Amino acid sequence: MAEEEKKPIEAWEKELKKLAEAEEWERLGQRADICIEQYPESKAGYFFRGNAKVSLSLYKEAIPDFDKAIEIKDKNKNAYMYRGIVKASLEKYEDSILDFDKVIEIDESSEA
Repeated sequence: MAEEEKKPIEAWEKELKKLAEAEEWERLGQRADICIEQYPESKAGYFFRGNAKVSLSLYKEAIPDFDKAIEIKDKNKNAYMYRGIVKASLEKYEDSILDFDKVIEIDESSEA
């Protein structure tokens, strides 16, 4: 694959969101990979790649992407929520509850 010209992170975020909305999961995963190559600290890149993996039933493989999205931005409510759903799907219920608790904590702190 030829190297793609670097574009602004905002353009990547918009493209990845559109692919997710269109449910183009394989393409979303491929494009998120390129976004991450260009912007290794892109929370959106990791979040959307994790989202693509979940939609392709690659649950275990999705967790590290959500972990990285959370590492980059600790108050990433969506990453905690999706990671919690994945953990529950893998029957890691106690771990999933911790993630759902964090979603509630983030919600409550944003209301203050």
